[in-house]
Amino acid sequence: MDKARLIQKLQEALRIHDSGNAAAADPVYQEVVQALPEFADAWYLWGLVAQDLGQHEEAVFRFGRAIAIGGEQADILHHLGISLQSLGRLQPAAQCLRTALSLAPGNPECLASLGNVALELNDLQQAESCYLQVLTLKEHFPQVHYNLGTLYRGQSRDDKASYHFRRTLELDDEHWKAHFSLGLLLQFDNQTVEAIAHFSRAVQINPNYSRARWAMHLALPTFFNDEEEMVAARKRWFLGVAALQQMADPEGDEALEEVRHACESMTNFHLHYQGLNDLAAQKAQGILLTRMAHLIFPGHDVPLSVVARPDGKIHVAFVSSFLYGHSVFKTHARFITCLDRNRFFVHVFYTGTLQDASLRSIMRGCDDFHEIGPRSARLIAAIRATNPDILIYTDLGMDPTLNLVSALRLAPIQCNAGGHPITSGLQHMDYFLSSDAMEVDHAQEHYSETLIRLPNLAHCYPTPQVHWAIGPPGVERTVGDVVYCNLQNLIKLLPRHDAIYPAIALEVPGSRFWFFCVGGGGGGGGCPVPEAPATGFCR
Repeated sequence: MDKARLIQKLQEALRIHDSGNAAAADPVYQEVVQALPEFADAWYLWGLVAQDLGQHEEAVFRFGRAIAIGGEQADILHHLGISLQSLGRLQPAAQCLRTALSLAPGNPECLASLGNVALELNDLQQAESCYLQVLTLKEHFPQVHYNLGTLYRGQSRDDKASYHFRRTLELDDEHWKAHFSLGLLLQFDNQTVEAIAHFSRAVQINPNYSRARWAMHLALPTFFNDEEEMVAARKRWFLGVAALQQMADPEGDEALEEVRHACESMTNFHLHYQGLNDLAAQKAQGILLTRMAHLIFPGHDVPLSVVARPDGKIHVAFVSSFLYGHSVFKTHARFITCLDRNRFFVHVFYTGTLQDASLRSIMRGCDDFHEIGPRSARLIAAIRATNPDILIYTDLGMDPTLNLVSALRLAPIQCNAGGHPITSGLQHMDYFLSSDAMEVDHAQEHYSETLIRLPNLAHCYPTPQVHWAIGPPGVERTVGDVVYCNLQNLIKLLPRHDAIYPAIALEVPGSRFWFFCVGGGGGGGGCPVPEAPATGFCR
């Protein structure tokens, strides 16, 4: 190929590539490289095509050839680092990007890429430093604002996260992930209407973004100002479930994975503390989740039989995300550790991430412990490999990772153990393990499972070891004070409860009311009250 023809081919390849058609540009670049294999720039441009096509192994090879022929150049090293990151080779990627920056100090795009790698390596200090440097060089960089917002949100620095998400949208209102992320912050801050607006905008921009679609339909306020607001939110939630039921089934691995993320991104926890019968709501959600579970994890919808075992024991498996120093551990740990080992073989599947002395006592107190983490596919495989006779979920409705898993048939007998005391509404959940002392005569009307009323309170709750107590700072108790300490999560207190406290105060002179906020409370954790004292009390 003569020089004029070679230049013509290179220009043709550049034109096609610049038009956005990387696949069509690929064979044209190949012709150039074959005609002139020592042309470093052609190898580099051909590598960019492979990168755009997601062919990162090939991109790494082509960038490597360009460097071998023409030496290290900042642009080539930058893109080589990006492809290495995409292949999960994070340390080599970081080294490439640092070398690129040594050749082109202050390059904002390269700094941003190094920040991305640092974030993936969980080097948050390095990632933050890179992103902040980028913004001093190029403040109008929406993706860096978004990445910085994501970093701050992961650290619960919500004010900073909100600022950067909003700045992202000021620069690029089409950034659907920023709309979704900002919506999550607003929902947590009980700004539900604005949150739903951002979820809706994300769906408008990207109709395939299932996480935003589910949040748009199912977002619930954290607190309610009055009963009318609660009724309206509940009605909207039911309509949202119905709308999701009408959606066509996702097709293809990518769509199924996105729906899996959506199903495992949220629970309807806030619906359960409205003081109403949630059976219809749980069944509606259960139908939706079961349908999605069978699409995403097919083959787990047939009845299973108890099999005879060589050890002659009943194999019981417990699944929980809260077997650390949490109220679920206090109420349910001895179900695990005190079963008669002459009759039962006990498996535990731990799907949480926190580890402490409480969890270690569970490890010692069971026969077979599996540390799964929040990985639903891994959990399903582990349960099926273990093949338990009875599968007991201690706290359904609290960890969204279990939304799909619990909708499958993974054991002959499946139980909801009521760590979160709401029926599952699931077709394949056979029994609800409750207590006789907590159930009314017609309680079965509230459960989709067969209700089992265990004697008394059903729990063997450990005696608290209290050696000292701390009151709220700046509050002195005087003789005659009567302190009422509410130990629950404040999201569970409804407007209808507000009159209780002044009524007590009128009857009991010197009465005071203490509530747990950040870091305190039962069940689902503390409440989002920024001005709460550091001790966890508010009053």
